[in-house]
Amino acid sequence: MLDMGRSWINGNGFPTFILFLMIVGAVAATLLRWIDINKIIKIRREKMDDYTMQQYYRGLISPEMRVYIEEEMRSEAEYDAAERAYYSRTSPFEYSPSPPTDEEIALYNDEQYKKKLNLARDEKGRLKKGATIARKRICDEEDLWSLYSGGYTVKKIIELRGCSKSTVYNVIKKYKEKGADIKKQKFPVPNFTTQ
Repeated sequence: MLDMGRSWINGNGFPTFILFLMIVGAVAATLLRWIDINKIIKIRREKMDDYTMQQYYRGLISPEMRVYIEEEMRSEAEYDAAERAYYSRTSPFEYSPSPPTDEEIALYNDEQYKKKLNLARDEKGRLKKGATIARKRICDEEDLWSLYSGGYTVKKIIELRGCSKSTVYNVIKKYKEKGADIKKQKFPVPNFTTQ
């Protein structure tokens, strides 16, 4: 080692060992600096405060911090531009729905099971009578009577409302009896002109 030092002093060339030490030192310094930059970045993950930005605009921060701030500003600008581009072409209400919860899945399966039971019951019962499978039936008595008194036939009422033939005939019979009872009562009509 002393020999290499003497040869360098005597001007016989730059010793390789010292060159190696300089390279290792430069790499170590770069690594330490990089570690310091990463520590700064970890510390400053949250949004930069006004004081930091004032220091940035005045040029009073280290070059590493300047690079970090510029990178953060660039990434925020890219994110904002992408967000603006997305919302300019789609409505804020057009979003993909979240996957269903377990409760929603259980409720859906329960509804499907009930529908299958209703269809099976329809196939066994009402299908033989000619009604449509799983058709919603509107069997309001007043509605059926208004249709019948409006001139519709029993067959047409069954097609329109999906009620059974016996239900329609029972409603017609009931309302005809009410009409007969009203005719029998013959309420006296007061005459206001003679009083």
